[in-house]
Amino acid sequence: MADDALSQDAIEALLAAEASGPAAAASDGPLSQDAIEALLAAETSAEAVDDAAPSDGPLSQADIEALLTAEQAPAAFAQAAVPAEPEPVVEAIALDELFAVEAPIDERAQIELLLDVPLAITVELGQATVTIRELLELGQGSILPLDRRAGEPVDVLVNGQRLARGEVVVIDEDFGIRVTDVVSRTDRLRSMGE
Repeated sequence: MADDALSQDAIEALLAAEASGPAAAASDGPLSQDAIEALLAAETSAEAVDDAAPSDGPLSQADIEALLTAEQAPAAFAQAAVPAEPEPVVEAIALDELFAVEAPIDERAQIELLLDVPLAITVELGQATVTIRELLELGQGSILPLDRRAGEPVDVLVNGQRLARGEVVVIDEDFGIRVTDVVSRTDRLRSMGE
């Protein structure tokens, strides 16, 4: 066999011979001399059908490379034969320009939208830090000391944010708060960022 290219029939015959012949076991690693000779014999019989050209003697380096290329070519051909998916069609569309709608809204109407929003108001008399042991020892009649003194202003919290300070008052057996100081707007905004 000279440096001729293999025909399609020769390639198919080599593949069939490799799949069914002794070279099938050696396809994972390098080919042994017996496997190369078996492939050569299969190729010789295939070429004898095509053009009756005999192949005598050992394989040349070009013949071995041609056999290896023929071995890898069907896999590459199979990958290339997979049809590619069509690319999506992208078209530019024209959109109308959007303009801001300016409707006359007075400030009173804007505030009235918020007037019915419920807010949670909490009055904080003070705070205390205790250990788990002290917490477990609490019972009916226990006194828990707070960090504020009697008569000191208490904090009025709105949704967890301090809004004012005031004094505790009793109105007909109910507690109430007389507001004595309202937190400034800048302090309220600063505490919201924390």
